[in-house]
Amino acid sequence: MKKLLLILIVFFCGCTYCYGPITGTKYHRGFASVLPENPFFNVRYGNPESAFVRECKAYFIQQNPNLSDRAKQSISEGKIYIGMTKGQVTASWGAPEDKNISVGSWGTHEQWTYGSQYVYIEDGILTSWQTN
Repeated sequence: MKKLLLILIVFFCGCTYCYGPITGTKYHRGFASVLPENPFFNVRYGNPESAFVRECKAYFIQQNPNLSDRAKQSISEGKIYIGMTKGQVTASWGAPEDKNISVGSWGTHEQWTYGSQYVYIEDGILTSWQTN
């Protein structure tokens, strides 16, 4: 059933509607846009309070039962904290508008852009963020 929903989201989100990952509920695409590479965890949250976004967050939490209580609460509330993984940040805030990635002998450093906010990730872990 979950694989079928994945397929539905990938095919139908190019149209006017998206389908929720848990219930299969049909949502108008204005609530969020789903990026094709990973439809559940690369969602740009057009309206972070929408039912579709809440359902995507709930699905992420359901699929990751070993999350700490802090991570579950932060994702549900759309908050981030130092030490979150990339997947947790994406589940909480949605996919970034842009990514800048530097790779070197020191590891991988990423800067994610969310409007006027910047999130910094080192080797897959949130290390800081900046707001303007």
